[in-house]
Amino acid sequence: MSHPVPTITIETLFPALSKKNSDVVALIKIAHPAMAALKSSRTKLNIVFAIDVSGSMSGILSNSAVAIPEPVVPIAPVQPMPGRIDPFGPMLGGQRYQPFMPQLQGRLEYKTKLDRVKAATIKAISQLQEDDRFGIVTFDGQVRTVVESTLATAEAKSAAIAKINQLHAGSSTALHAGWKSAAEMVCQNLDPKMVNRVLLLTDGEATDGIRDAKTLAAHAGTMSEHGVTTSTFGVGDQYNEILLQGMAESGDGRYYYLEGDANFEQLFAEEFQGMSRLYGSDVRLRVHAADTTTLEFHNDLPVTPQGWKLPNAVHEKVEYYLVTLKQSVVNQDALDFMVAYDYKNDGVVHTVSVEHSIGVVSDKSFALMKPNDLVGKKQLELETARAKEKAMEALDRGDYQASRGILTASAMSISASAYAAAPEFMAQSARLETLMNVGDSGDSTKLRKMASYDTYATRNNHSS
Repeated sequence: MSHPVPTITIETLFPALSKKNSDVVALIKIAHPAMAALKSSRTKLNIVFAIDVSGSMSGILSNSAVAIPEPVVPIAPVQPMPGRIDPFGPMLGGQRYQPFMPQLQGRLEYKTKLDRVKAATIKAISQLQEDDRFGIVTFDGQVRTVVESTLATAEAKSAAIAKINQLHAGSSTALHAGWKSAAEMVCQNLDPKMVNRVLLLTDGEATDGIRDAKTLAAHAGTMSEHGVTTSTFGVGDQYNEILLQGMAESGDGRYYYLEGDANFEQLFAEEFQGMSRLYGSDVRLRVHAADTTTLEFHNDLPVTPQGWKLPNAVHEKVEYYLVTLKQSVVNQDALDFMVAYDYKNDGVVHTVSVEHSIGVVSDKSFALMKPNDLVGKKQLELETARAKEKAMEALDRGDYQASRGILTASAMSISASAYAAAPEFMAQSARLETLMNVGDSGDSTKLRKMASYDTYATRNNHSS
């Protein structure tokens, strides 16, 4: 069977350019192939959970003030609740599956951050299949191996769930040591045909051992080069988002902000669906044009010598990347450029490339042209993300009024645009209003996490 190949198409804001309008705004669409069309099976997982059990994890999670009762592990799998859509279902390739879950009596609400992390981890483990592997490491001031890496049999999952339910909060946060121990456990069963990943869950800063964010990101990058990736989950509002986002980006994984009780299950499901559909890693995007052309990449993703670093290639996902090509002089009949998408599959680097040409017309003809709505919407979406980033830079300088002013101007830009009534931009306007309300309440810590995560998710084509 041949390796999966994404389809790349390019659309421009205007169908041509004139000599007075020499900037080409190009939207690159990358459509990843469906698993069914290729008769592909889900990707097997080799994962280790690194769970923060420091003292701060006993704190109450936002929007969740009622403690869960003690769960009872059933002898046999239980049926899903009738009429409920399981967000983890897609990772199973459409198969009917009875999740191996503890029975919980009473209200499904959670009092502490650790309670919610435990429940989300139990949910994730219950969805693993018997040819997956998993392990569990916890860390506070010390690192403990709770479950050695094992195949995800029903017996192993039952035993792990019982141990998870016994976890309790401890002292300080040896984040690097906990992550390192989990990465070493993944290495014990490293398999290039599997997703080999550490899932790091924490609610705070690294207080013991290595604490520098850049150093921790570099270590995650080194492990990624050796085949072990890292996804990070920030729990609540006190963790270091710069540290966790940096580790995920360098570690070729994903970063998540578990803002409150409501989005735990959704974001855990998103991570597991992405892992089970992953078919390419070490992804890069390159744009080649004439020497007189400069490029602006609106997604603002990390730059490497090989190109812009993109998220892993995942079956059935659609991604959009926006680039502006600026020419110092327009002295030809057309601007030609090429887009190249590189990814590693089974250890081999593959490249998919497409060429695009946009003609030059008279100023009069150009003035009659209408913009492409899809490109215009993506441009406004990324401008909103950039405004949130600028607002956070002002906040970091201690200038909340400037920060609020930037958010206000962004909301006004949406209102004045042709897309103000579109559902996605009505939601954006509501989100900006929420950010300003959080800032007005004086909670700058939460404001920073919300805005920076929105920006990260938009630029990486993730749901936020």
